[in-house]
Amino acid sequence: MKKIEKNIKNKKVKFKIALLLTLLSVFLIIPGCKVVGNLHIDKSGGGYGTYRLIGITAYPVNKIKKHFLKKYSYVKVSKPVIDKNGLLNYKVFVRWVDAKRAGIKRTVDKKNSTIKLDFGYMKNISELTVKVPGNILKKNGTDGKIKSANIVVFNSSALIGKTAYVIYRPYNDILSFLSSDTSIIILIAILFISFTGIIIVSILLIANKNKKVE
Repeated sequence: MKKIEKNIKNKKVKFKIALLLTLLSVFLIIPGCKVVGNLHIDKSGGGYGTYRLIGITAYPVNKIKKHFLKKYSYVKVSKPVIDKNGLLNYKVFVRWVDAKRAGIKRTVDKKNSTIKLDFGYMKNISELTVKVPGNILKKNGTDGKIKSANIVVFNSSALIGKTAYVIYRPYNDILSFLSSDTSIIILIAILFISFTGIIIVSILLIANKNKKVE
């Protein structure tokens, strides 16, 4: 009888351990790990970004990727960097199209021409930076810290019992393009080409002037 009770007790303990490990895997609650996110949202609610996983003692890369694939359509985990304490730091690149699947509740207010993005409770993220395609409302527009007109930073320690949300007024198509990363790349390319062109023209003018002197 005692042997049967002992077996039942052992099975219960094993079940609790298995359940705990499952929860750790699902929610990525890695002891001592700090998670810092940086997300760029597009006008449809999709977007891309990165998560830095800081201070991991040991955790399989495939499990990290599997966890993030539950929310994002594209996930790439960088090779770990070992810090001075011997802990591992990972960088996870993500991209998504479906805001709902990515855990973002998107609400459009046509009356006020605003969009609200709710990222839920920050249970497992220490800090989250979000860039939106519009101007964040200064009054009651977010429960995070506004860093600039379209960037807000959420800190989990300041959001106990509250969800991380941001309300913004979208840019029109031209402003949306000008604020995008693509426009910055194009602008840099134009400046580079212009600068190169000025140098070439200057060299040709100097060479032509020297020829006339001869």
